[in-house]
Amino acid sequence: MPKAITTSVEKRGRGRPRFQIDKKLLKKMAYAGCTLAEISEYFNVDRNYFSRPEWQVIIKKEQARLRYKIRTWQNKSASEGNGIMLTHLGKHVLGQTDDTNQQTGSTININFVGVISGEKASDINAARDSAARGQIPEFVSDQ
Repeated sequence: MPKAITTSVEKRGRGRPRFQIDKKLLKKMAYAGCTLAEISEYFNVDRNYFSRPEWQVIIKKEQARLRYKIRTWQNKSASEGNGIMLTHLGKHVLGQTDDTNQQTGSTININFVGVISGEKASDINAARDSAARGQIPEFVSDQ
């Protein structure tokens, strides 16, 4: 891996010399989706260096821009019909899932009107109660 040209050391009095990080390049890397480990490896500094608030503001803002851009791409691509790569990006970058077992919260009311010939009233009530519990009612025929 090439050494980062943008990382320079500023000499001063005592202590460790300061690192000069190119903010423009840092923004580009964060917007590209690079992790803190990748960014710190590129700049040849410890990962904790970027945990400082002044760097976190830049990194979080660029990562938010990336998520916004991915959502924009998803919407545009969905209208054009291509979604394989955007599904992958949505799952891994945005944390979206394929969960299709969502409850709608709607209820179905079934009212039995009249008496079906040959059925007992207790059978009809049992069928109505089964339907209310979400079960398919079983009807017994006379034949």
